[in-house]
Amino acid sequence: MPVEIQEPVVPASQISTKASSRGDLWKAIGPGILVACAAVGGSHLVWSTRAGAEFGWSLVGLILLANLFKYPFFLYGQRYTAATGESLLAGYRRQGIGYVYVFLLVNILTGTINTAGVAMLSGALFAGYGFIDMGIRDITFAILLICMAGILLGQYKLLDGIAKIVVIVLSLTTFLAVALAFHSGPAADPTFVGPSPWTWGSFAFLVMLLGWMPAPVDLSAWSSLWMFSREKQTGHFATTRETSIDFYLGYVMAVVLAVAFVALGKLIMFGSGETFSDSGIAFSNQLVTLYSANIGDWSRPLILTAAFVTMFSTTMTCVDGYPRSLAACCTLISESSARHFRRIHQLWIVLSVAVASLIVLFFVKNLIQLLSFAAVISFVTSPVLAYINLKVMNGDNVPEKDRPGLFLKLLSWTGLLFFLLMSVGFVYVKFFR
Repeated sequence: MPVEIQEPVVPASQISTKASSRGDLWKAIGPGILVACAAVGGSHLVWSTRAGAEFGWSLVGLILLANLFKYPFFLYGQRYTAATGESLLAGYRRQGIGYVYVFLLVNILTGTINTAGVAMLSGALFAGYGFIDMGIRDITFAILLICMAGILLGQYKLLDGIAKIVVIVLSLTTFLAVALAFHSGPAADPTFVGPSPWTWGSFAFLVMLLGWMPAPVDLSAWSSLWMFSREKQTGHFATTRETSIDFYLGYVMAVVLAVAFVALGKLIMFGSGETFSDSGIAFSNQLVTLYSANIGDWSRPLILTAAFVTMFSTTMTCVDGYPRSLAACCTLISESSARHFRRIHQLWIVLSVAVASLIVLFFVKNLIQLLSFAAVISFVTSPVLAYINLKVMNGDNVPEKDRPGLFLKLLSWTGLLFFLLMSVGFVYVKFFR
């Protein structure tokens, strides 16, 4: 077996089984919050809001169902590492080198696309300030370079600190905006009947919505790798109990915020005759208006800043997460490169930012088209990565008490079937209907 990447494998003797103190629990919290931060920036600001604006409350049930079905596969990422002392991707290697290559190929395909998409939305939001005479393309390039420099210099500690602040600020702002929107009442006439999302014509939108809801499945490997970075920062390796608390804090927050953004779209835009634009600047302005229309025009700069900081932190998370998992794959494939993880990680960061910048050149005029393509790719690869996560979590090296119980197994297989059928349905709609 290749040695673990980035930090050494935590020996079994050092995997604590004692009760957690409050100090140890605080030291463990971080990776789950980072995943929530990545989820909010991508799926929630874009797809949840559009779902509410176009279909009202109709898709809340589907959104909750998607979060439920993806829940086991995200949980496995952190639980596996806490139980075994090695990364989820090391578990892929235990099952066969082919699984590592599958993950590597999926991440190469989705990583740069997703990074380019969230960076473009960050650029579009920043352009909303209007005090810099630069186009979205140039602003996006600058954001990617800043994120790259921040990760290369500040590494995990910077990422962890930003994510916690952003999630708290955005949550408070969102809940305030939703409360005021409910107080003001819906924009739609009481007799208005919106379009149905349960048609073949809307199927592609459903796939885009679910692709990033709450996040692509490959992010489960990120939280596993971040656990080693958190351990290096705090000197404490999280127990399975502490890991579960960290995971649930982030995941539940992401689910609640998903519904909150649907509510904003429904209450402010549904039935108003206004639809989201494909243009980056116009889309970002509409997004900010969702908040300021209820809180007041005075809040527009504040809301714009909150939205931009959220997307900026999501971009920074992607600039670290995708290259980190790609570097992990490289060190697992080649034993000789395992001791050079940091250099390989840095190389992938530079390459990812360079390729993401090239993608921006071709899609700068159509932000939604790029985000749509990225979401579809994330969804159709979900069944593959979800199956591998389940297989890894049932590996012989996982203690019996930490393996999925009957409920998690049933939920996992049901989720796999759901994603597979939805993927088949998308192929049918796209190529045969």
